[in-house]
Amino acid sequence: MLYTILTTLAFLKLFWPLINTIYKSLRYIYCQFYPIDIKKYGSWAVITGGSDGIGKAYALELAKRGLNILVIARTEKKLVNVCMEAKNNYDVSVDYIVFDFKDDVYDELKLAIEHKPYYHDIAILVNNVGILPYAYDAYGEKCSNFENLQQLVESNYKINIKPQSLVTGIVLPSFLARKRGIIVCMSS
Repeated sequence: MLYTILTTLAFLKLFWPLINTIYKSLRYIYCQFYPIDIKKYGSWAVITGGSDGIGKAYALELAKRGLNILVIARTEKKLVNVCMEAKNNYDVSVDYIVFDFKDDVYDELKLAIEHKPYYHDIAILVNNVGILPYAYDAYGEKCSNFENLQQLVESNYKINIKPQSLVTGIVLPSFLARKRGIIVCMSS
């Protein structure tokens, strides 16, 4: 009896990576045929830092899936371009808020989001805003001066860390009231 148990455990330990890979592959295939219906959570998506890069790709992909999008970023021209591309290609409603996360004035952003007529119909929040405040090869150079280091840390905090919590805090009451919502957080 003990021999059988030990043999089974050794067998499982030996083949666990293979079993786990097969399980994950089957789960991936299942999700390809039966994807999550994001629209059951609401009809709007909020994307921070959505005027460029990964945020723009998220905005366009969510629009492609039929969600209306609210994009928040600092450059109005880029915001207009993303919104027009989504509206023209996917026939969804679009909106944007010009907001520079470096300015650190979240009361205005909170009012702007909460006063949108679709505030209680937000399905997904994508916290994407972020910057790379220094190049890796110049990090040592930037850190040699303590004042520069303090400025780097402050801008990193204001743009990469603080928005994740505060924008989530703005949208979360809507999610809690409806008992549904999706939050995606990314980091540079």
